[in-house]
Amino acid sequence: MKTNGNTQTQVNYNLNGEVISQEKIVSGVFVEQANFVRGDRVLVKKDKKFSKDYYYLYNGHGDVVQNVDTSGAVINSYTYDEWGNITSQVEGTSNSFKYSGEVYDPETGPYYLRARYYDPSMGRFLNEDTVEGQIDNPLSLNLYTRDLHRYTGEDFCYAR
Repeated sequence: MKTNGNTQTQVNYNLNGEVISQEKIVSGVFVEQANFVRGDRVLVKKDKKFSKDYYYLYNGHGDVVQNVDTSGAVINSYTYDEWGNITSQVEGTSNSFKYSGEVYDPETGPYYLRARYYDPSMGRFLNEDTVEGQIDNPLSLNLYTRDLHRYTGEDFCYAR
């Protein structure tokens, strides 16, 4: 449970560390209750309070670029620079999933990319990579600067 003033946010995870539900309470009143349908990424947000479904649309990198409702109307829209900074954002409903399809915390700034935190304002990870570099590839030895555009996988540890 995260508390910020009179707002409490409860996020629940499955055994793989993926967000499966989220509740937001302001001054004791539920303002958001949502379950998330997942495949290899979030597919649908089921808003329990308003009985609405919102579908996630992604670009080739895996960034959330739009949320649409069941009629196909665009509810949320996002664009990013090459480092993951949001350059434009229009939101008709709350959404925590953004760059790389992962959760963004506007209070702290970084994204949690399942293995470590990434700060788009610096274009760098905040902690070391869990995969050690290779002596014959000196660029891989800096564990803070893995290239998000060259590395794939849930935790960005595997080279393309």
